[in-house]
Amino acid sequence: MSSAICVAWPVTARDAELTDIERAMGTEAGVLLTGDLGVGKSTLLHAALDRARRGGAQIVRLDQLERSWHSLQARLPVGRRPRLVITADDLRSADTPALVLTEQLVTGGQALLLASASASGQLPSGVRRLLIDARIRRVHVEPFGRTGAAKVLTARLGGPVTVDTAERLWDLTRGNALALRELTEQSLAEGSLRVVRGSWQWQGLSKLPGSRLTDLAGLLLGDLNPDERELADMLALAGSLEAGLPAVTELGEAAESLNRRGVVVTERTGARLSLRLSYPLCASVLRAALPELTARRLGLRIADAIEAAGRRRSEDTARVVTLRLAAGRQAPFAQLRTAIEGALTNEDFATAERLCRTALDTVAGTGADQADGPDADAELALLLGESLAGQRRHVEADTQFRRATRARAAAGPAPRLLRARVLNLAVGLRRPTQAEAVVAEAIGSPGAGGADACAESLALVRLFAGRFDELASAAVTEGTAPVTALALHLRGASETALSLLDPATAARRETTWDHLFVRAWITLHARGVAEATALLDPLRAHATRGGPRHRAQLALLEGSVHRAAGRTVQAMELLRRAAAHRGAGEWFATRAWRLAQLAGALAEHGESAQALCLLDEVRCAQAEELAHPLVADAVELENAVVAARLGDSTAAVRRALGVAERATAAGRVVQARTALHLAARAGAARRAVALLPEGPAEAERDALVIRHVRALSTADGDVLDEVSERFAALGLLPLAAEAAAQASRAHHDRRRARASRAASTELSSRCDARPYHQPTAIGRPETPADPSLTAREREVAALAAAQLSNQEIADRLVLSVRTVENHLYRAYGKLGVTSRSELPYRLGLSPARPTRIA
Repeated sequence: MSSAICVAWPVTARDAELTDIERAMGTEAGVLLTGDLGVGKSTLLHAALDRARRGGAQIVRLDQLERSWHSLQARLPVGRRPRLVITADDLRSADTPALVLTEQLVTGGQALLLASASASGQLPSGVRRLLIDARIRRVHVEPFGRTGAAKVLTARLGGPVTVDTAERLWDLTRGNALALRELTEQSLAEGSLRVVRGSWQWQGLSKLPGSRLTDLAGLLLGDLNPDERELADMLALAGSLEAGLPAVTELGEAAESLNRRGVVVTERTGARLSLRLSYPLCASVLRAALPELTARRLGLRIADAIEAAGRRRSEDTARVVTLRLAAGRQAPFAQLRTAIEGALTNEDFATAERLCRTALDTVAGTGADQADGPDADAELALLLGESLAGQRRHVEADTQFRRATRARAAAGPAPRLLRARVLNLAVGLRRPTQAEAVVAEAIGSPGAGGADACAESLALVRLFAGRFDELASAAVTEGTAPVTALALHLRGASETALSLLDPATAARRETTWDHLFVRAWITLHARGVAEATALLDPLRAHATRGGPRHRAQLALLEGSVHRAAGRTVQAMELLRRAAAHRGAGEWFATRAWRLAQLAGALAEHGESAQALCLLDEVRCAQAEELAHPLVADAVELENAVVAARLGDSTAAVRRALGVAERATAAGRVVQARTALHLAARAGAARRAVALLPEGPAEAERDALVIRHVRALSTADGDVLDEVSERFAALGLLPLAAEAAAQASRAHHDRRRARASRAASTELSSRCDARPYHQPTAIGRPETPADPSLTAREREVAALAAAQLSNQEIADRLVLSVRTVENHLYRAYGKLGVTSRSELPYRLGLSPARPTRIA
């Protein structure tokens, strides 16, 4: 990747806004762009003006209108559509005479107004009249979402950006274009943002932000009076504060003022209203600039206020203790222990480790009698081990878990300790055999909770080993029910699996979450979108009280629901959030699988080149974590989806049939049918139908998949129409649209073919997903979709379309640069193109086509 970075930032991820502007101007209406400071109004305005200028419009700035009016009169068009466009970058600062003249010209149909204005404050009266009369239309410019920010970063840096890097940059800036630009440029300048293994990665914000970021924070915060500065500094230290805290109430006028100006935003959780700074980047800058004495004073004030209110949130004790320790105060052991639990819940593992070591010093200094009994050493070892595992220091974590196990030798294994140790060994250290030995050693140990702890951990070991027969036949307990239910679902007994999951019977909070999550996941893949959607509300309520892991898993589930329904824009946003999470001890969906699901959603949305680049990040994640059979095959299926969307049906079929073979042998019949369904849709229906696992399908969706595969193999248009209707009834609109399109090709009767085609078009219009059409005609010999390109030529061409250099392509595919050049030379000739810029369109990909502003 070239180290020469272009300073100009591209205009991308603004297609919807530019389309709205062009549509409005095409109907002889002007446009007013509104939005908060720094969202990119000016950049979008310049891009729209550039398009208008290329379309033949004459552009004149509002502040030059009066001086130029006499010369312009002779050149005004006589035709119906105005060709004069008046522009202003901030209408609130425009002169009144110029605005009066502009209103006259726009009202008389002699000109269009294309301008921007801040979302706060009053617009000039003439502009308000134009809005009311529909002479101009308001287009509100929002901050970038996660997907938009990732696109902008990729276009700016000229290569792929890792998902967690894009997420952290978005999280600090909340998608504000100006903040994103400044943070990126400073990170490039100081070298914390650089290329690692072919992708851009960010080490994080430096402790001392540069002068440009400090100036940016001052711009976003605005002028602050003493009370506003006090509240802003408190929010920077605390993260968020409840509106009812005495310290906040005392600064009520400042809070209202900052909220009105958009510096502070409110968030409601149940009946509680909290305040936080709009941009975490500003909080980081304010914290770094606080004098030590001021930080100590404010920290103690916040701690006292939270303490007086009763520490009502899970993280409150951790904040109180951390702030008091930073101010040089001591904390009792019981409070330290509660604070560690709160930090772990919120996955602030570094803080949890610091508190653990402080607590260990407290125990050493005061004796066990001051530390709530003799179990304090075992408990602290467990908590320290979880803190280290969360930071991926798995060897150190194992040492602490073994220490805790020895300390509890007489009492027997606690469920939490045994589960943590097994997950650390199996997932973190990738030693599933050793994890099973630990469980075997614990079986038969004394203690009332030993049997349940061993059963739960043994279920996880069996899942990692792919021993689904043992999982399905084992006795079910509260802790094993989610894992057992997942195994039963994959073996085809989905309704039986759902009957095991009753969150109301789960005594432990973590078990309740697993019951809720797995029940919703199975419902989606057994009964469809509508019933799964109905189960999301309890998960949302639970996630508000949980930590980042729960929120990431909720995002994964919601993203999967949207993806199944064809709402890929929402799906990509949620799946990015889920894929960026880097917590420890995931037993259900590893990070590689979450990344792969995002790649699949990108491909379904038409962003196939981006999806292909993301698969390289998937491979890196797989190398760092346990690849148990279920997850490994799930990742392979997403690879097949991307290949199919790239048009490489040969690779898609090969991958899908490989998954089907392995899943069938392991008894994972639902996963096997899903793989065969994809193979059939990619053009191998006859091979797929011959490999379908025997036996009836219990779940409605599974039965429909089988029927779809068989209908494709026989080119039965009537059955395909029926399949389409049933997919639509389950809310699976992309599959419904696809089946209807297949039916239109299978029908010999033209009237029925037209009806199926119309149904497919109508269903596709309700989806964001790009329609996927089977690459071969139904009933004909199965051949690759595009025989002109080999699989390797298409792969190399797709990477080149994603703006990777020949050297980067060679590194990714383990080829020589000369071989890459030869593949590209042949691909260019077959596709009839002469440059990289033409490749996305010839390959049917969705390229970023940025307009660069000089």
